[in-house]
Amino acid sequence: MKVLQINTYATGSTGKIVVQLHEMLLRNGYESIVMYGRGNCFHDDFLRCAKPIEVKAQSLLSKVSGVPYGGCPLSTNRVLRAIDEIKPDVVHLHCLNGYFINVYKLLNYLKEAGVRTILTLHAEFMYTGGCTHTLGCEKWKSGCSNCPQIRNGTHPRSWFFDNTKYEWESMRSSFEGFDNLVICPVSDWVRMNAERSPFFNNGVKISTVNNGVDTSIYHPKDAFALQEMYGKPERKIILHVTPDFSHPLKGGNRVIELAEMFQERFDDVLFLVIGKADAIEKYPDNIVFVGEISNENKLADYYSIADVTLLTSVRETYSMVTVESLCCGTPVVGFRSGGPESIALREFSLFFDQADLNGIFGGLIEIMYGTYPKEACAEKASKLYSAEVMAAQYEKLYRDE
Repeated sequence: MKVLQINTYATGSTGKIVVQLHEMLLRNGYESIVMYGRGNCFHDDFLRCAKPIEVKAQSLLSKVSGVPYGGCPLSTNRVLRAIDEIKPDVVHLHCLNGYFINVYKLLNYLKEAGVRTILTLHAEFMYTGGCTHTLGCEKWKSGCSNCPQIRNGTHPRSWFFDNTKYEWESMRSSFEGFDNLVICPVSDWVRMNAERSPFFNNGVKISTVNNGVDTSIYHPKDAFALQEMYGKPERKIILHVTPDFSHPLKGGNRVIELAEMFQERFDDVLFLVIGKADAIEKYPDNIVFVGEISNENKLADYYSIADVTLLTSVRETYSMVTVESLCCGTPVVGFRSGGPESIALREFSLFFDQADLNGIFGGLIEIMYGTYPKEACAEKASKLYSAEVMAAQYEKLYRDE
């Protein structure tokens, strides 16, 4: 069997998923091909379909036209020609929102060609008028227009025009009559929304497949050097991992508020923040900004020494941070944001409403000063979230089992 995966990136969160599936396919005797649109790649056999100048041109055109998922004639034609030449038995689509391909044209091509297609919903833009997160808006259920997110929200920015109605209609038309299609939400929360979409209410198969992690990396570790550096076990450590601490949807301001609350009452609690963080003029002394960590083994060390991992996002469709932390044996506490509470282990997690900062404060205390066996947490998590479990589920879908 020949499987073609298409994704914006060959690295990063979704890129790792693509690589894990690629390696599984090769081990199991499949012919695996990967096409990606932009960014770095550490695999010589992966095919890049868009040139940087084409991505920049589509990004600019999107801001003018208000249609981020169209355009891209040259790179789209490269992909369609490659499909013609490769003749894959299965095409697996991941994130296509990186200004590198005409999503509508690709879907229509696969539909008309009758190619078995697996579509993983890593975000929400494939059932909306372009927004990556709906954030409580329900226009996507009947038809988007006059989008409140068009300039400063979760929809790709448009300087002049709101074409969300056109985007919504184009996406619906692309899925209409697409019989050989399987929709794979990454969490049951995304699945719940997908099932409500008029795009997918025509009997299309919908099957949740959780994203997986490499459990040979993410498992409990002693990390004695880090323990000594941060004063363990005398200190309690609250870990916050984020792609962008300053992004309004990631809730970095809530971390600062909580640190201030702990500073007033506890002198043995330290907040460690991993990820990009813009210059912050003032923050409590009990916060340490570690910076970005690309080495996964080092990241797993930080998860392992933490007493609890703090989640503060307004919206997440999944949460690799949740999965990575639990696989390292560290419980999570966070705001209800969609995906995380639908995938987390209930006995090793606590979630609270977005307005309930005091609830989060109490939950962190309960976890830190309670008894939560790391090995039991990690063992259960590894059985649910391993890359092998994810790959086996996708393989069944590839084979239509």
